[in-house]
Amino acid sequence: MCSAFPIAAPVVRPTSRPKRRSWRISRNRASRSQHPSRPAREACRKPDAADAGDARANGKTLALLHDVAETFQPDGALYRLDLDLLHRPLARICDSGVVEDADVRSDLEDIAARTAKAIEAFANLSWTYCHGDCHGFNARISDAGEAVFFDFDDGGPGYLAYDLSVFLWSQTSFGQRSTDMWDAFVDGYQTVRPITPDDFEAAHRFVIVRHIWLMGEYASRAQEWGSETVGWIAREANFLRRWETERCRQSGRAHEAKEAVAPAGVCFAVIALTSSHR
Repeated sequence: MCSAFPIAAPVVRPTSRPKRRSWRISRNRASRSQHPSRPAREACRKPDAADAGDARANGKTLALLHDVAETFQPDGALYRLDLDLLHRPLARICDSGVVEDADVRSDLEDIAARTAKAIEAFANLSWTYCHGDCHGFNARISDAGEAVFFDFDDGGPGYLAYDLSVFLWSQTSFGQRSTDMWDAFVDGYQTVRPITPDDFEAAHRFVIVRHIWLMGEYASRAQEWGSETVGWIAREANFLRRWETERCRQSGRAHEAKEAVAPAGVCFAVIALTSSHR
């Protein structure tokens, strides 16, 4: 089991204002003892959305993070990444008035209720300390090919399946079709640690949780950002309904079929779904 994972660290950039700080990607190792070594600066680049190696690197670093999390003792956390990520944002959407059609609101509530019930039905979901926003771009790729993580603002204790789902969501929402990158991400993760069948299947359910969370984030800021920035929310029931019927109901059967002929966690292509977002 690995005891460290690469993260980014803030460093002082020499300028005419010595007190001013900025962020530069450095390579830091966070260990179980929580005494990271001195950062060694290293050239890093932005991830390429179409590069399977970058997706694999993201999966590997997330797995290393989850390894370290097994003995991590946090002082506290702002968030718990559980079903509150579903219930609270849904309430914000309904209370904000951004979804005027009562039928659409009812659809959203029904989808959320079925999703919560399906997730609660899993008997052995893993609990860990999550990054919370591992969509593939909260990282830089080092010269060594490692994904160096940053932006832990949404992190906290929660379901491991949710942490996995964020990457899957980023590949299949808002018209994205890069499902090969999800396969590469899972492959990278499993070079470090396995994914249980329950966690793998639940990750597909958590895509709905992630999407409703984002909708709720925007809905809660409707007064600040204006109606033009939240008009897409009402249309997302189409994506959620399609994901639920075409992806979630098939993921269990497809995974079981794969399990019969391949090692646990072998990934398979995800049916590409298109959101109505414009």
